[in-house]
Amino acid sequence: MANKNEVSVIALFACLPLIIFLVFGYGGSDSLFHYSSWMGYSESFRHGDIFPAWDSGANYGLGSPRFYFYPPLSFLLGGVIGLILPANLIGLAYFWLCLLISGLSMYVLSSLFVSRRDQIKVALLYLTSYYIIFCIFTRFSAAEVLANSLMPLLLYNFFKLMVDAKRVYFFYLALLLGMLWITNIPMAIATAYLLGAVSIVVTWRNRSILPLFGYGLSQLIAIVFSLWYLMPAFLASKEIASVDYLFYSYNPTLSLSLDDLTTFSSGNLIHILLFSYTAVCLVIAIYFLMKNKDVVRANKYWKLMLVVGAIFFILQLPGTRFIWELLPMFKIIGFNFRFTVFLAVLVSLMAVLVMQGKRRYLVYSFWLAFFAVTFAGAGMISGKAAVRGDQLTVYPVTGVAKLPSAHPGTTEYLTPATAKYLLKDTGEMNADDFIKEQNKQYPHRAMASPSNCHVQVRTWEAERKSLLVDAPVPCTVTLRHYYFPFWNIYIDGQRSVVGKNEAGLITFDVSAGQHEVKVFFQTPARNPWIGIASIIAGALMLIMTLIVLWPYAYERHYRPKFVP
Repeated sequence: MANKNEVSVIALFACLPLIIFLVFGYGGSDSLFHYSSWMGYSESFRHGDIFPAWDSGANYGLGSPRFYFYPPLSFLLGGVIGLILPANLIGLAYFWLCLLISGLSMYVLSSLFVSRRDQIKVALLYLTSYYIIFCIFTRFSAAEVLANSLMPLLLYNFFKLMVDAKRVYFFYLALLLGMLWITNIPMAIATAYLLGAVSIVVTWRNRSILPLFGYGLSQLIAIVFSLWYLMPAFLASKEIASVDYLFYSYNPTLSLSLDDLTTFSSGNLIHILLFSYTAVCLVIAIYFLMKNKDVVRANKYWKLMLVVGAIFFILQLPGTRFIWELLPMFKIIGFNFRFTVFLAVLVSLMAVLVMQGKRRYLVYSFWLAFFAVTFAGAGMISGKAAVRGDQLTVYPVTGVAKLPSAHPGTTEYLTPATAKYLLKDTGEMNADDFIKEQNKQYPHRAMASPSNCHVQVRTWEAERKSLLVDAPVPCTVTLRHYYFPFWNIYIDGQRSVVGKNEAGLITFDVSAGQHEVKVFFQTPARNPWIGIASIIAGALMLIMTLIVLWPYAYERHYRPKFVP
């Protein structure tokens, strides 16, 4: 483990990349989504909802079941930070913590490859590597950054399981895989396939099914541990338009078209940078193999790491679309470049061994050049440069607390009927403009027709609202709030039918008279009992494997002879 001085150095270096935020403000393609989610989680915590499902700030205040579908761990971490620190510091604290975990995690993994003296160098190279910085400042992909920070530690336990076959590594691997499933689904699927391919190679070379069996069982236990989130989200996915949870764009990083070079756009510039980074890393990998053959032959872990690297490079080659088309759920990974975290791990390890003599200046120059390009890119975004056709708004660090009064959230998780209505009737109006128009048509949170009916909003929390309706005649109440099947309405203690208008806003009818109305969000499949049952089932499977199965099957019959 790292000593206090090394931890202090890693913590200090974790602060350096955040200068970009201090200079240019918070930006990136997913900045609104994640920042508003952290603030929404913090607000739910203050209202007593420790496991929220509805984000009232999304869709420009019309709400969204974002927290029901999106993996909760990154939101939970940001929400807790939001309870402790002012809103404008959530992003800085969150990404500093992720970079710190990245460095410490890589420090542990590097112990399998380099000397004790060089471990700190590998850790610093990883937390400042281009792809890690790219995910923070160009994409603001907070959940993926958290997943990437755990990746070296996950690889450490996977490699130890493949080589040493001890129970403790199986235990930690199952827990880390479970954390990955509740952090970022695309990264969890990418990791499942890549490590599955590595375990197949090890199984073939060792002539034993047990490496693949051990890895597969760890994934199964991880999924069982995560069922409290995965099962409800999967069952409810039919209630939202598919475009909200499945986006697929095949674009290998080692493929460069004429359009990428001749058409200037931020999207093409990003792809050129990823191509350049991957190509330079490939050169470093080839040079490393030429100069360090003896090191690779003597170290089983290097052989495994090279298999990981080979699979990465294969997935980045043109002509591999059939892999994405044929493998189940592979498209959910979304982008080829999501595998680049494995390249960042590989090259950080190789770079330390390559950095000998004058050659170390070339490696340092490579690292600094891509950091400088990222810094310049952040400046472009802060100037509201178009990224993938979208005009981004950048919030200064000092002004991000104004998000709730602006537009805390993007268009997302619409019901299929609402999405169809929007596409059919809005013409050239985009989804964001459509939702803003709904807010203009309904200036108050609750409105009733005919006009002589009056509605008073008593409380309006994310998942609970209470209203008082004074209706001289029967009337219809419309809430400035999106409909979702899990909303319930009780009028004077009696359950009522929840309706929706053409735009997808909640409506309900009341009879003449005064009525007390309660509106609340109830999740039929996600409740504490299912969560407890999921965790207990996962724990029982883990205990049974470690106590009963492992001594008789794994440690007695699996003797690793060699790995590729």
